[in-house]
Amino acid sequence: MLQVGDNSDAQGGIPEFTLTGSPNVGQGNWISSLITGFDSGLVTVSFNARAGAQTNVSWWVGGGTLYSDVSFATINSVEIVAKAKNGGKMTWSNITVTFFKNGQVTETLTIPDECDPVADPLTQVLQVVPTADDNTGVLVEGEVRLERPGTTLPAADDISGTISLFTS
Repeated sequence: MLQVGDNSDAQGGIPEFTLTGSPNVGQGNWISSLITGFDSGLVTVSFNARAGAQTNVSWWVGGGTLYSDVSFATINSVEIVAKAKNGGKMTWSNITVTFFKNGQVTETLTIPDECDPVADPLTQVLQVVPTADDNTGVLVEGEVRLERPGTTLPAADDISGTISLFTS
C-alpha cells in the first residue's frame, strides 16, 4: 500500500508505503512544500512477485524498496486500487502488467489510459486476470500521483493506493 503518510523520510513516523509480510516500512517525502497544494507529481512504482523465490515479493516506490516472503503457487489475478477522500485525488497511470511462468513471459498487458484507476474522490478498482491460470510470477509497473488542493498536509490515509495479488 502507498499513502500520504507523514510526508517525511524520518524513521518512526507514519509510513508512506508498506508491504504485507515485510518487517520494514517505507518512508519518504512526496513533496517538499505545500505552498501550491499537495501534489506528488508522477512517482514510479513497481510490484514484483515470484513463486518459490527466496525473497519473492518486492514493492518499489520512487526509489525505496520493501521485500517480503509470501508463499504462493500460482497467480489468479492482480487488483490495483485508488482511494481518496477529503478533497484528495489518487491517480494510477502508465500501467503494465506482465505475467510469467517459471521465469518466462506468458502475457503482457498495457492498460489503456481510460482504464487507469483514478479516485476523485470515489474508490476505483482495476482487476487484471491473466489468460492462463498457471502463472508463477507477475510484474506490475506504473506511476502514481497523489494530489489535494490547499496548504495543509492531507491526513495519512486521505489518499492511498494498493496492489493486491490473488493467488492459489
